[in-house]
Amino acid sequence: MDRDVSRMLERAMSARQMIEEIKEQVDDLDAPVVLVSNYGDHHGTMQALPLMSVSLVDSVKFCESGYSQSGVAICDGEDGEEIERDEEDDDDPTEVVVLNLEG
Repeated sequence: MDRDVSRMLERAMSARQMIEEIKEQVDDLDAPVVLVSNYGDHHGTMQALPLMSVSLVDSVKFCESGYSQSGVAICDGEDGEEIERDEEDDDDPTEVVVLNLEG
């Protein structure tokens, strides 16, 4: 796996940790869920997007992205570019939980 992808995934909260945090901090479990992130502009504008769905993806490919602050994107294969894999990549797919935002 690419070093940048590995670092990004190591920093990610696990699904278990997220559920525990929600149980500890949220009184109204019927409240809408909105994800907030820094838009990346000079003013540090915080954008808010509603969470539309949660899914488990058992095989995902990551690629570099100049359009995101993380530098990493989930490749959908629609752009036709071949995704290069490091030699030390194993054949096991990476399992991730995807929070789908309205887009």
